[in-house]
Amino acid sequence: MMSDPESPQPIAQRASALLADLIARADRYPRPKWDEIAERIAQTEPTNEHAVWWDVALGWVEQHCAAAGKNYWCTYSQNFLLASPLSKRQAENLLVFSERARRGITKALVGLAGTYGFGPHVVLLFATEEEYYDYIGPFYPDGAHYAASSGVHLDHGYGHFALPPAETDFLESVVAHELTHALVSHLPLPRWLNEGMAVNLESALCPRFARKLELGWLERHQIWWDSESVQKYWSGQAFRSPDKLSALSYELAWVTVRSLAENYEVFRLFVSEATYEDAGQSASHLHFGHGLGLHFEPILGEGNWDPDPSAWSYEKSADAA
Repeated sequence: MMSDPESPQPIAQRASALLADLIARADRYPRPKWDEIAERIAQTEPTNEHAVWWDVALGWVEQHCAAAGKNYWCTYSQNFLLASPLSKRQAENLLVFSERARRGITKALVGLAGTYGFGPHVVLLFATEEEYYDYIGPFYPDGAHYAASSGVHLDHGYGHFALPPAETDFLESVVAHELTHALVSHLPLPRWLNEGMAVNLESALCPRFARKLELGWLERHQIWWDSESVQKYWSGQAFRSPDKLSALSYELAWVTVRSLAENYEVFRLFVSEATYEDAGQSASHLHFGHGLGLHFEPILGEGNWDPDPSAWSYEKSADAA
């Protein structure tokens, strides 16, 4: 366990009281009733709310480890709480990287990244893909389809990360991606912008797994995107598609954000005002002087590529890598 003078001692008495009767057991894993827990914490009027949420998070994660199996254990650093079946060295290395990534993302997204929340960033790493998908399934609407993923930021209740098993080096790239989502989760971003920033920072922080444009990438995009599919991109639906459209959406978001961010100050103003309601179209007109579709013409050719909210509806969902 990594030392930190501000971190809590395991399962403080107040955490047990705050969690009592508010952990649902509909399946194998503890599912805290976060709204009621937050209300209970507010009623106690704590002098150090950050420390209280640390205790609550630790109490929850220790229950998670007990439910997940005997190979699971939890450890923490200054800003992270990790539950996993990793060895001690692997866990500590992942926490060291996570702290470094948090500093890097905060510096890269100055004026945008939010680091003022209470409690630690919670990372739940699973031993098998079956366990991973069993855990994340209830966070999606009944009957919803979602693409296979290498990790997800679950922005429901107490925001946290869930990761399937992978090599330690690759886990670092997933943490960088999902941590970006967490640090901008206070902003009402459209999915394409959220993912585009996450992919770019993942590549910057983990050069070994940096994205690269493969031969023929331009032709693939020109084949797949049309007036109907591009609206699925703007609405966010394409990112959850179980077919190739999901991978193309991440690639398009990566390329677009990389281009938009060349002038960071203008980009910062754009991001601070972009919303999922119109995919950032109004903010683009305000700060770039034109609609978002214009950025697609060098890739897709001339056409009406602008977002059309009347053609889609938005559902806030988990952000999967």
